[in-house]
Amino acid sequence: MKLGVVSESRYLVRDIDPDWKLYSFTISPDTLSFSRIFYSAFATPARYVQEIFLKLKESARHAEVAATFVFNPLFSSSSLDVLLTLAALKGASTFDGITVVADNDNRPVGYLLPTHLDAEDSNFLILLSTVDAELDATLCQSLFRIETRVLKVLDITLGNSQHNGFVYDDNYSTYRWVAERAILMLKAQTSRANISFTAVMPHHAGDVLFFTLAFNWSSSPIKRIAVNRAYQNIVDDNAPGLAVLPIEAPLINRGTDFQQGKVTSESTYFESIKGTLPQDSFYTYFRPSRDYNASLFHLIDHFAFALGQRFHSNQDLFATAVARPHTFQPQPQPNSPMRVLLHFDGGWALKVYPEPQQKQLIELLRRKGYSLTVLTNGGHDYSGCEVTAFQNFAHFKTLLKTHHLMVGMDSFPAHYAAHVLGLPTVCLFASTRPENSNAPQTQNYAWLEAGLRCRPCYGLIRCPLYGGSYCRNFVDPETVASVVERMLRAAHEEKRSPLTSGPVPASSLAGPRPIPPKIKRISLRYLRMKVMLARMVIPQMKYLGLLYREYATIARRDGFLLATLHTLRFLRKALR
Repeated sequence: MKLGVVSESRYLVRDIDPDWKLYSFTISPDTLSFSRIFYSAFATPARYVQEIFLKLKESARHAEVAATFVFNPLFSSSSLDVLLTLAALKGASTFDGITVVADNDNRPVGYLLPTHLDAEDSNFLILLSTVDAELDATLCQSLFRIETRVLKVLDITLGNSQHNGFVYDDNYSTYRWVAERAILMLKAQTSRANISFTAVMPHHAGDVLFFTLAFNWSSSPIKRIAVNRAYQNIVDDNAPGLAVLPIEAPLINRGTDFQQGKVTSESTYFESIKGTLPQDSFYTYFRPSRDYNASLFHLIDHFAFALGQRFHSNQDLFATAVARPHTFQPQPQPNSPMRVLLHFDGGWALKVYPEPQQKQLIELLRRKGYSLTVLTNGGHDYSGCEVTAFQNFAHFKTLLKTHHLMVGMDSFPAHYAAHVLGLPTVCLFASTRPENSNAPQTQNYAWLEAGLRCRPCYGLIRCPLYGGSYCRNFVDPETVASVVERMLRAAHEEKRSPLTSGPVPASSLAGPRPIPPKIKRISLRYLRMKVMLARMVIPQMKYLGLLYREYATIARRDGFLLATLHTLRFLRKALR
């Protein structure tokens, strides 16, 4: 038997049965190999069950036949848990079907899958709930038409376990719903082959765009997407081979309440829409199962992995390997100055270019003789510019095609211009990580940031380090204007060498910038008080263990400053 477990320890247990081999896997945010699996914010634990199952199959030597046991990646398995599971499997009666091992509270410890299950069968493993053993046993019996049993190990309690970075509480009911809906479909159909797969990916515009690009480049059983009707045109335009199930519901986290810091959770939104989804398909969930900020991979690849694409090494990734448009011919008025489209909105306050710097940039570009258009939802006065509101997707595409270059934030307009049209684009990053959403560097694309180590952060309307409603990681207007000028010159004088882009050292930023308030020093006494309160409030101390582990991981990867910011945010949320 081959066994696979998600664990940071390469040697989780030793001295097991010589005919059994245990493989340890890591969900890796940066590098990929056989043992380091792609970190995807949108892949459910069930998708990782599938991936580990396929890796165990690949590890078999020629003509070797072996059953596979996949420990549930939703729960961190201790050495004792693994040993108890192995003992239970060894002591169980002979069984040719599927065995779901459960703890004392019906949580799935892992799945013993027979030798005849193959890669095509693995596509259906993404429907597992990974939160209810009895439910998963019923699902497996219906999917694979073979007898399935639940083997309880009463000495194992997963309730106190960590969740390997997965969002558990918010997604618990969603994961159950996916499996329950699949069982209902299998009862209504004579064969699973007659049932298609639908991805539930209702928002937002940038995510929908990246999903469609990932779909075009992936091999996936998904044939349809359930998306908010407001974003249907993005799917139709970029993935014509993907059917659309429009969702009639208000947009989430895009109104006045969101601008004031009132966030609607993904689970709350899904609860409000799941009753509108027709009972005609298998559904899989493509909203966050993990925190994408912890990963250095591009969101296109996040979606591709969740869709079923397999990445064996970093060279397999799509975001940097797939060719993008390199030339774009604008359709401006003849004998008119070069036209620059500006878009300063980014979804929340800390992704919006500060208003004083907006006005400085506009003035600098006007002095250089450019004709400027600002795409906005209103509320600001942009003197000397043509101002237009976003009307619909067709209007937006036409607007892009009548301009020579776009300056935008880390949001849909800039990503569409760069990834799809190839329009010369300057993307300004601040509180988010460029690696997650930028385009490959070409003469038609440059991304800019000041390179502060505190990003990415979780602030929405207030900087958690300096205070205030703007991000200090934006570059100054002079730097942006200079890059715009060089990019337009390169594009229209047919210079093919790519522009230098990336973080701009703060010492090189010229021109007036808002003076940041004094940094608030982190008080050790304050932290000690928080920890003492946490020990009293947080049950069974499990969150303190998670806190320590996450702090150490982030500190190794991004430094102590960013780790401290993440930790303080966690404590505030836990103590709220």
